[in-house]
This record gives sequence, C-alpha cells and structure tokens, in this order.
Amino acid sequence: MKFILKNLPGVIILAVIFLNSAIAQEKYYTETISDTLAVRLDNNYKISALSIIPFSETIYLTGKILNKDNYTISYSSGKFSLDKNLKYSAFDTLIITYQAFRISLKKEYKRRSLVYKYDELSRDTIKVIKNETESFTSESIFGSGIERSGTLVRGFTIGTNKDLSLNSGFRLQLSGRLSDEIELVAALTDENTPIQPEGNTERLDELDKVFIQIKHPRAAGTFGDYQLEKRFGEFGVINRKLQGLLGEYYYGSD
Repeated sequence: MKFILKNLPGVIILAVIFLNSAIAQEKYYTETISDTLAVRLDNNYKISALSIIPFSETIYLTGKILNKDNYTISYSSGKFSLDKNLKYSAFDTLIITYQAFRISLKKEYKRRSLVYKYDELSRDTIKVIKNETESFTSESIFGSGIERSGTLVRGFTIGTNKDLSLNSGFRLQLSGRLSDEIELVAALTDENTPIQPEGNTERLDELDKVFIQIKHPRAAGTFGDYQLEKRFGEFGVINRKLQGLLGEYYYGSD
C-alpha cells in the first residue's frame, strides 16, 4: 500500500505562510535548496523539495540565468517547464535554486516499490518488488511529537436488484507540536471513501470533513470546516458552519 501526500503539504505550507506573515519579526524554518536537472524531451521538471516559497527561485540554463518569461512554474505542484521559444539542447543542464519551508514530510511513503531488472534467464527486462530500506512507521510520517488515532473500515454492499459495491470509512485525528511554538490539531473524516484501484489515498477536497488548526503564541489559523461563534452585544449572535480559512492574530505587550 502506498500513502501519497497530495493536498496535505499544500495546506500545511499555507498555514506556515500565514503564521510567517502574521509574525514577520520572527525567522521561520526555511532552507536554500539547489536541484541539478538534465534537459528532458517532455519539457517537464519537478523540484525535489516538498514545498517552495513563491518567487524565490533562480533557474540557470548552462550557467545562464533565465528570465521569468523564459519558463512557467507551478508553485502548488512544484513543477516548471521551459518556454518553447527558448533555445537549448538535450546535452544542456538545468540548475534551479530556491527557498523552501523545512517541513518534516516526504512526498511519498511506501513499504515496497516496483523496479525494472534485467533477467538473465529470459534475457528481458522484468518488474520485481523491492523492499524499501527505510522503515515505514507512523512516526516516520507524523513525527514523534504528534499523537494520532483513527479508524479505517472497509466493507461491501449487496442486495436484491443491486450490484456489489465496495466502500470504506475513514477517520483520523492528530494533535501535538510541530515545533516548540507551533501546535497542530487536525481531524479528517469520510463516511464513504471509494476504494482507489491504485491503492492511493483520497485527496483532501474529496473528504467529507477536514479540520486543521495551527496555533502559535501570537497567531492561529483554522482551515477546512469549522464552527464560527461570535457575539456582539445582547442580540448580535453569529453561529454558523463555514468552510475555508480563519486567521487570528494576538497582539499586545510582551
């Protein structure tokens, strides 16, 4: 089974960006990364980091710095491509240097993978299963400072004049500290998650309920489905279920 982090890094990146902008005087966890890539015929390149700070990239083509109009980049997916009018050859080398958030997450977690291997007996290339050397545990995904709990239920439904259908229920709760000052609380639920043919996880926008809250001593951000409760005087009461982003900033004397 393969666990792919599709939208979760983007949500956490958005949370870190919010906290970083709310507390501008504090230095957050960033690092400079440089990727060396060979020119591809499909003109599709992907950075190695899980996240990239927008507009922080510098791309070199055979030692020459490219202008912004010489390439197209998607910060959400971490992919870029060169302009079709740009002259280059298959022997050139691309170097992209950028700032990235230091997040202890990987793009993909798996126990096994399919690799190509030359078979001496059949004298052909075959696919074999390769066990990953790195242990695949809950701590490797969530870290040792995060408490987690949840359930995953799989079953099938069948009846008169009704085809057989497979279904799956999913619930996950997370709580703990990402760092000394950042605390995370999250809940992901889906009452009827379709089983994917590839065995991959669902996208966050396909789940029934997503609640992610990140707290800092000076700011807090809530993402997904949340309950808004506000009171203004005796008759001004707001109590609604909303979906989106709620940001709060705490100011005052230190």
